[in-house]
Amino acid sequence: MPKTMALYVSDNKQLTGSIPASWVHFATGVLCLSLDNTQVGGCLPDGLVVDIELEPCSVVSPEAAALAQLKLLLEAPGISAGPGLSTWAGGTNYCGGSWAGITCEGPSTVIDLNLTALAISVQGPATLPLLNVVAALSNLTDLQTLSLAGIGLSGPVHEPGRPSLDSFTQLRHLDISGNPALSGDLPSSWFAMRGLTTLDISATGIKGTLPEDFAAFQELRVFRAVACPGVTGSLPPAWGLLKLERLRVLDLSLSAPGRGGLGGALPAAFAQLEQLQVLVLSGHNFNGSLPQAWTRLSQLRVLDVSRNSLTGSLPKWYASMLQLAVLKVHDNQLVPATSGSPEFFEYLVGDGLKLQCLCVGNNSGVLLDAAKAAELKRRAQASSPPAQLVIDQPTDRLCVAQAWQ
Repeated sequence: MPKTMALYVSDNKQLTGSIPASWVHFATGVLCLSLDNTQVGGCLPDGLVVDIELEPCSVVSPEAAALAQLKLLLEAPGISAGPGLSTWAGGTNYCGGSWAGITCEGPSTVIDLNLTALAISVQGPATLPLLNVVAALSNLTDLQTLSLAGIGLSGPVHEPGRPSLDSFTQLRHLDISGNPALSGDLPSSWFAMRGLTTLDISATGIKGTLPEDFAAFQELRVFRAVACPGVTGSLPPAWGLLKLERLRVLDLSLSAPGRGGLGGALPAAFAQLEQLQVLVLSGHNFNGSLPQAWTRLSQLRVLDVSRNSLTGSLPKWYASMLQLAVLKVHDNQLVPATSGSPEFFEYLVGDGLKLQCLCVGNNSGVLLDAAKAAELKRRAQASSPPAQLVIDQPTDRLCVAQAWQ
């Protein structure tokens, strides 16, 4: 378009709608726009300069109203935020790139909201109920990422008759971790967020069982519920039977055994999760033996079932887990392989193999004596390429699951 252009559409009484947002891509100057005696209304796309009086879309859009309502919540007495919130200035375009924690698609559609980046903190007796935040954001219907980690949220995660997180049906990444005052059962209704690829509820007060309905998360790649002792019951076999086939990381670890947690037998059906790379089930009350069927989990890099009540011996067929870098089965009731046979992990040290952390101590029997441990370390150092093998040091950096995620 030239620097100044005139467009006359006046006296078209049947002309309705609003000025298309796409027009902003052609605006290099002033657009003289005549809309007299038409039914065109709405707002002015940000970046388009016209000679008529219309409020910018960033000011009057439902999304702008949602962000304004959220800002009021974050400025309540007892709630503080870092300097990022000051960039949410009235009269400026929230999709202009200057508002901290906000990413847009197009001129006015918010797709990512990262409140963690605003360094929010809540001082008692003030509260920041999750469902109040959700209600304020209800007009952000195109959200794909919602990061609410560690911002002092409280209250139930679901309440009948109130907008819930599952109303954001376009979400792909949801992180509410690090909010210990969150409460309530893990809602089955969250399966409405079918496009989720990442879900993190770690270090919250969420309780109840793991819903079988979460098998609907066919896009889910990462699920973390670390330090959630209120989550009880058993692992849902349906997650394996209905094949959460894209799941890569499942971390349900507890740091302090005996404080609740999951229990029962480990489901053989989880062998269907053939893309799983990190499986951390430490610190719970699982019993019985390790399922033979898990030998199909050939992509596993981390297997941590430590600090449970597992019995029997380690399945020899696990030697097919050639990608395994971390094996932690310590603090169970396991016994050595029968007839003095080598343990499967002895076959995972050598040229081209990955094992770097091996924790097998504090079981009912000795799975690895000092002589064999020294031999495995020597073999690791002599392998091509040379590798370091850490044995029975579960807090070593090579043994921390997060390092492999």
